[in-house]
Amino acid sequence: FRALAILNASRNALTQVRLDVDSLMELNLSHNELEELPPVDQLVNLQKLILSHNRIDSRVSVLSKNTKLRVLDISNNRFSWKPTMFKDQISAL
Repeated sequence: FRALAILNASRNALTQVRLDVDSLMELNLSHNELEELPPVDQLVNLQKLILSHNRIDSRVSVLSKNTKLRVLDISNNRFSWKPTMFKDQISAL
């Protein structure tokens, strides 16, 4: 899978994900059962990350290492941040 650029793993009832694919540019993990952001900091070429419709309630500041990330969809999750934390989380990106 060294040349894999796009991975759509949506609607698979996944509870956790581990990926080690340097070439990955787009990752769709929407409509799963994820409770935490997957460890994507090693995906250095990631430009699009779709995590909508999961159960995620973790901090997005861990995505700050993904400097090529241009599209992030984290809608319809279970974030319980206070409004002041939201600003901090987004500014970390």
